[in-house]
Amino acid sequence: MPAQHGGLSVSPHPERMVVQLRRPAKVWHPGTFLEEELKARRWARCRLALLTNIPASTIDKLITGQLSVTADMSKSLARASGTSTDYWVNLQYAYDAANRAEERNNADD
Repeated sequence: MPAQHGGLSVSPHPERMVVQLRRPAKVWHPGTFLEEELKARRWARCRLALLTNIPASTIDKLITGQLSVTADMSKSLARASGTSTDYWVNLQYAYDAANRAEERNNADD
């Protein structure tokens, strides 16, 4: 098993010394989680739209990653799904932070 040092993975066998940078796990858009939640509940997007008073077109854009979760949306999604507002806000925050980090890394290359 390779040893972990900071962001590096180092082979314990000097004759086969391999150093690889670890890549962070992919962070998914909140819409991906929302789509999975709808599948698990066997809800159509239009049902979620009715439960949340969020237009169906907005739900579609959220699920496809074209829109971000807003504070108001997070309240409605939390009520409809039995989750917390923080759950949806944190998913969006993590997604945005990961994208900013990736943009910075790409700019450094």
